[in-house]
Amino acid sequence: MPGCTNPFACNYDPEAVINDGSCDFLSCLSFGCTNPAACNYDPNATYNDGSCEYATCAGCTNPLACDFDPDATIAAGCMDYSSCYGCTDAEASNFDASATFDDGSCQFPGCTVVGACNYDETATDDDGSCEFESCGGCTDSTACNYDADALIEDGSCCFDNCVSVNMTDSFGDGWNGAAYTLTDVNGTELGSGTIDAGNAATDTYCLADGCYIITVSEGTFPGEVGWNIVGAFGGVVAGGAGESVTFNVGSGDQCVVDCDIACACNYNPATNISDVSLCVFDGCAGCTYPDASNYDETAVSDDGSCSFDIANPCPADLNGDGSVSTADLLEFLTAFGQIC
Repeated sequence: MPGCTNPFACNYDPEAVINDGSCDFLSCLSFGCTNPAACNYDPNATYNDGSCEYATCAGCTNPLACDFDPDATIAAGCMDYSSCYGCTDAEASNFDASATFDDGSCQFPGCTVVGACNYDETATDDDGSCEFESCGGCTDSTACNYDADALIEDGSCCFDNCVSVNMTDSFGDGWNGAAYTLTDVNGTELGSGTIDAGNAATDTYCLADGCYIITVSEGTFPGEVGWNIVGAFGGVVAGGAGESVTFNVGSGDQCVVDCDIACACNYNPATNISDVSLCVFDGCAGCTYPDASNYDETAVSDDGSCSFDIANPCPADLNGDGSVSTADLLEFLTAFGQIC
């Protein structure tokens, strides 16, 4: 049987007994790059044809480098470790949207002063916003105006003259537009308040000895409004909507209701609540000049009645004859030059 009888040939036929010269030694060979480290390595190649190359797959294989090439199989050196680094936190003031690696440079502006009301523990840069008032208050639990929410002692603690304004609403839906205003007798507003919702609320004040006025407006439903003041001199002061009530704080009666018109007979300089209906203007007029012969120390207003005693109504009448004449001049010349 004719065929290829060479066992090294691609078409070797083990049944052939006569070599007919058809042996093929090339068709079964695979040429290519047989180096696994090459970019064009061919695992099916059986013979290396010298075509191996190492450039097209070379690149930066370090994933932390900015020029990292995920397709590179041959490390060719990384050159850039800066262009892709920056702040990756979107909440930071220097957020860099192009950064893929955080370099720890993120900046968070805010108050960095421990103890400030708005201290921000996450802030890295102080922006000058620190404030120390909104959280100030009395931190002494024994004071009547102790504020459990206060973080900074502001010196406002009150241990005497603690006055509480207790507000109530009988329906339980707040004061519906009604509100109180607390003033001193000079009209200076010291505080105000209302019940926004619910049936009760309390405001606390530390007041100096004196006279004060609480004025409560009516609102939509004045019949539901009630209030009382605890800490006023003489006991609890209470009222409702549409009222203005005067009360004392401290010892004794600090509210002096009287006549404050200076020309009135009963003018009282200590008056802090004027009532002109009390003023009396009759019966206190007279001579108010102390040098007058009819001076009246009890007179409040001068009535023009003052009279004055004059020892010599004609001082040039030197000889006392009731007239000023040449005789008076001679009297003068006679005395002129004498040493007294």
